[in-house]
Amino acid sequence: LEGETPSVVEDTKIASLEALNALTKNTANIDLTLTNAKVLYVGSNDTYIREGNSAIDFYKTGLTLKNNDVINGSVKGDFKLFNNLPEFAKNTKTEADKLTITASTEAASPIAATVADINAKKYISDLVKLSNVYVDTLTQKTYIVEGSTMIQLYDKFGLKNLPTTVKTNYDITGIVTIYKTDMEIYPISVS
Repeated sequence: LEGETPSVVEDTKIASLEALNALTKNTANIDLTLTNAKVLYVGSNDTYIREGNSAIDFYKTGLTLKNNDVINGSVKGDFKLFNNLPEFAKNTKTEADKLTITASTEAASPIAATVADINAKKYISDLVKLSNVYVDTLTQKTYIVEGSTMIQLYDKFGLKNLPTTVKTNYDITGIVTIYKTDMEIYPISVS
């Protein structure tokens, strides 16, 4: 109507990654506060960040972040579930102007995990290390196998040295992710 002021969409203030990850549906206009959040890994479109015991994928945010950076302050964006993977994504208000980004040479410590932990949907978007695991190639895909459970080892970051033969005693460090209902690891290192 003529003369009416257009409504302004208020941002939903979220005080931590734990609170953000508690959301169960796509939510636009989030004002996220981060306290000593650590950049775990920067890929081409995805930046994985841990704060306390929670982690999330910052997807195509346009923020200039490097591995091991420490982030404090607030940033605006949208919360999205992409094939069940929680993401914090860029919107028209996403800027780094209220963030303090501090470079660090101290690498994030991976969480010691098991295949059972990951299949229980623990550590999504977080950096984990699986020790002395069995790897098998089935139907042209590589899996980490533990007892009767397994998770796919998916080379999203182009590591290119995934195991090609069945072997035990691999140590694998990577980012835990979910695709629909399937748990996966994006490896960063395999030894």
